[in-house]
Amino acid sequence: IILHAWMGPSTLPEGGVLVFQMMLFAVAANTLYHVVYQYMLAANEGRFLALVNILSLAVSTIILLGLSDRLGILVGGFSWVGISLTQLLLGFVWFAGKTMKKNKGAL
Repeated sequence: IILHAWMGPSTLPEGGVLVFQMMLFAVAANTLYHVVYQYMLAANEGRFLALVNILSLAVSTIILLGLSDRLGILVGGFSWVGISLTQLLLGFVWFAGKTMKKNKGAL
């Protein structure tokens, strides 16, 4: 819906539309992650941020190496979604852990 509103009637081949949809989803996930990312920076969690980036790179590499022969251009979209979801998931895990520690200390 967003892509259609943004670009009007699509002139992209069908595979291109799906890649753009995945990119929009990845950008949305990345936006949510960056809220948590700001908290991690403020908490001086540089080591955890490095771990997040290393794991995101590993996920992307696995997707690219494993699917590039079969999916062609779509592998780029899947890779971007994989990176963003890895960051978002690890960010939520970190945030939940911090919240649980904070609440445990308040008891």
